[in-house]
Amino acid sequence: MKEGTEGVGFFLITSGKVSVSRGGVDLASFGAGEFFGEIALLDNYRRSATVTAAEETEVIALLRSDFTAELRGDAELAVRMLVLVARRLHNADERLAAMQ
Repeated sequence: MKEGTEGVGFFLITSGKVSVSRGGVDLASFGAGEFFGEIALLDNYRRSATVTAAEETEVIALLRSDFTAELRGDAELAVRMLVLVARRLHNADERLAAMQ
């Protein structure tokens, strides 16, 4: 997944590991049980980061329509997703502040 491209899917990692970067700066890595691709689906904007497999990785992919249907149908899932997105934003802010 490349930064700046249209977001059409959400991905849940079932095995392996991915690296997340923006503008060539490493931001995070995610493994089995974690997810990526949600930001572009939530705000209907382009991808905010590049995600590459750091090792052999398998994911479950959901199209935007399936992803939003799941969130609309399960308020608890939507709240948990918001908490995790907010935590990721907070962590990214801390890393950026440490770089200045």
